[in-house]
Amino acid sequence: MGPRRHDGELLSTFRFRYARYCLAWLAGLGTALALLLFIQPNALESSIPLLIMFLYFGLPIGAGTALLALVGFTFGGIGALAVERNSTAAFWWPRVKETLRFLVLAPLGLFALYIFSSALRKLEVPMFSRRITHTFYFDSEPVAFLVVLAVWGGVGFGLLFYLIRRLRRTYAI
Repeated sequence: MGPRRHDGELLSTFRFRYARYCLAWLAGLGTALALLLFIQPNALESSIPLLIMFLYFGLPIGAGTALLALVGFTFGGIGALAVERNSTAAFWWPRVKETLRFLVLAPLGLFALYIFSSALRKLEVPMFSRRITHTFYFDSEPVAFLVVLAVWGGVGFGLLFYLIRRLRRTYAI
């Protein structure tokens, strides 16, 4: 769905074209949402309450997604345009991008490995939720403990191995 990149097309041109596509979606969803808010049908008194509730829920999510994509592709197009026009930036950009990726993801991987090693020492592992933090103990819930422990270990080791592989490829270490 959406525009496809043509052969030989510059990345900046493609991203700006995709941003225009997102703008069209934003305009359509924003118009439908404005019309819905202007009419303000009561979902409980309507003959089709599920559709009205879906529109009240889905239109803002769709418009927000289109807005986020519009902003992302616009800034991505500006960045690609800057890299395409400057040979020094084109040379350094892959290294800068990988370094930034490492600086963002490495603390997450280290935190996951800290939780993993702490769980192995204490035989209790936390599972974070939006509302509460639940702790699984190996003595009382061994299956849940092992599943959550495997998730923390997989995330931690997976992120760090991925980052090391990307850095080795970028810097040819």
